[in-house]
Amino acid sequence: MVDSLVGRQPTVLTVFGNPYSLRFFDAAPTLLEAYNEDPMTQELAAQALFGANNLRGQLPVTASPTAHYAQGVVKSYENQRLGYEVPEAVGLNSDTLRLLDLYLEEIVRKGAAPGGQILVAKNNRVVFHKAFGRFTYDSTSTKVTTGHLYDIASVTKVAASTLSAMRLYEQGQLDLNQTLTCYIPELAKTNKKDIRVDETMIHQAGLTPWIAFYKNTLDPNGFPDKHVYHAQADGDSEVAVAPGMFMDNALADTLWNTIFFSPLRGAKDYKYSDLGLYLLARAMGNITGESLDVYATRNFYAPMGLKTLYNPWKKGLADQCPPTEEDRYFRQQRVQGYVHDMGAAMLGGVSGHAGLFSNANDLAKIFQMLLNGGTYGGQQYFKPETVKLFTSRYGGSTRRGLGFDMKELNPAASANMSKLAGPNTFGHLGFTGICAWADPDQQLIFIFISNRTYPTMENNKLINGDYRPKMQDVVYRALKKKT
Repeated sequence: MVDSLVGRQPTVLTVFGNPYSLRFFDAAPTLLEAYNEDPMTQELAAQALFGANNLRGQLPVTASPTAHYAQGVVKSYENQRLGYEVPEAVGLNSDTLRLLDLYLEEIVRKGAAPGGQILVAKNNRVVFHKAFGRFTYDSTSTKVTTGHLYDIASVTKVAASTLSAMRLYEQGQLDLNQTLTCYIPELAKTNKKDIRVDETMIHQAGLTPWIAFYKNTLDPNGFPDKHVYHAQADGDSEVAVAPGMFMDNALADTLWNTIFFSPLRGAKDYKYSDLGLYLLARAMGNITGESLDVYATRNFYAPMGLKTLYNPWKKGLADQCPPTEEDRYFRQQRVQGYVHDMGAAMLGGVSGHAGLFSNANDLAKIFQMLLNGGTYGGQQYFKPETVKLFTSRYGGSTRRGLGFDMKELNPAASANMSKLAGPNTFGHLGFTGICAWADPDQQLIFIFISNRTYPTMENNKLINGDYRPKMQDVVYRALKKKT
């Protein structure tokens, strides 16, 4: 039976028994001898086959008359994928980590968010990974699972834009010291003609923080202007900002001109701005000839086996996405499977500052790849020196790397993460109730995802309650002190 299966398709055989039985499986091209069939062995074998555990072993006997499985031959396979382990195995205390459950219950009970996901990993091992709550506060709504996809808002800046910029930088196609005009010729006759790429990525380009583009597309009563938005797609209105709401194609040019000719603040001190990532995405699109969603999927998400994507509604996955808001100021409907950010929606759901949908597991893999120095699952995505450059403080900033947010070191500024986090911790926050942080000194990853913006983005209970840094505090307190 095994021989016939091997002949049909690629096969990996695991034997949970006596090694002498291997003589019956000479035809198996790849075989794992696990010796025992207890639950722990089965779990470890499965993790090894999926690349989460390193393998090194040798047979104690010669099991095959053809010496296909010979005594003493050492086999070794190195893996760098995330695996699963009990907290104590990597120096964390389980009892302390259980305090996270109390916070998750409180978040739902107090209306800070209807549900979400949380993941903690250390030393390449996931030790805490849960989904909590429901899609909405309705007790009949869908229970959240670890596979559901959330709108990760500004975490898009690192999980899509910065990764893509790192790849282009490494290939010599994106010069951090070059002006954006080199890649976006339209800026040559604007006040942004001298802004450099690196300045946009550390938010020191003097750009306006945010522009409410959508407001100019509403009628006097505050509803979508019927001259701008159509119920059906046609040749002139193809930009889907929500179900049954297609924007006039020409409005995208208006949005870009608004960015190009927007005023500058005058100073080039740190001031967080979405506009820089709009521009970076456009620059990279001009370099590659591909939209950001296509480029990032081809270079990262597909080879890493991730579900992460833009515009899940296009793949029929809207029902796998918790809603972000009951929009009563722009789209006048529930936003689900379409990007919450209004500007990103007006660009067809794909932008450098927002638009990506993901889950805690996928984000953990991305950050583990970075902690691994650019390698994951045996594939190298970046050189270690590239990762170091982008995830280190840049240009004297107290909290910014290139694209990545970092722990704020200025005691006079507001904290952006747990005060217990290491000074080299990097990642990003997201408007919809997200945070993703990696501490290279502790080899620690903390991911929290929610839709705190449901039913309204005016709900700031998650932010005001400091739930994200408090839960991150718990993780650091769970670290066992070395004696």
